[in-house]
Amino acid sequence: MVDYSRIDAEISNGRLWRAKEILTGRLASSNYDPALFGKLAIVLDGMRDDDEAGRYYLLSGATDGRGGELARHFLDRRREASVAQIWLTMPKAARRCDPSHTTPDGTIELLRAAEKLNDATQLPIEAVPFVKLSDLGKSGAPDSRLKERLIASCLAAGLCLIVIALILGLIEIGRFAAMVLKLIV
Repeated sequence: MVDYSRIDAEISNGRLWRAKEILTGRLASSNYDPALFGKLAIVLDGMRDDDEAGRYYLLSGATDGRGGELARHFLDRRREASVAQIWLTMPKAARRCDPSHTTPDGTIELLRAAEKLNDATQLPIEAVPFVKLSDLGKSGAPDSRLKERLIASCLAAGLCLIVIALILGLIEIGRFAAMVLKLIV
């Protein structure tokens, strides 16, 4: 059970900014935690940051009252975006894949109502795993041709720079030749 007494004390003292700092600090090391998202949503709502409050109300699974209203407005402002695009804008704590994680029913309900989600298996949206360049080419690397593509891209970029330098050099030679002709004539 997470202790929110320090945060509640900051809220009751009117120091919403400090409560937000504490909560965002906890988010940095947290997995998907609907209670933490809900508490941050309440603080952001108190700070009149409706869009961010809507984001966190959505993650907390709030469907009723002001929380549900702000979550629906958050989704409505992003009606052209897919669920994957929306999920990529969520905090890392929401995107971390934890086997024990289950997305709150309220979140799924809101996404379905906004026609963003067909079934719960679409959540959480998994990000592509990070691969170090030094690991490329080793067994178990996700794409053995990635290193080849990276080298080809670097070579193409280098070739483009050489062509640009040659064009600029020819322009300067042309200017110099025009200046010499003016001096002769």
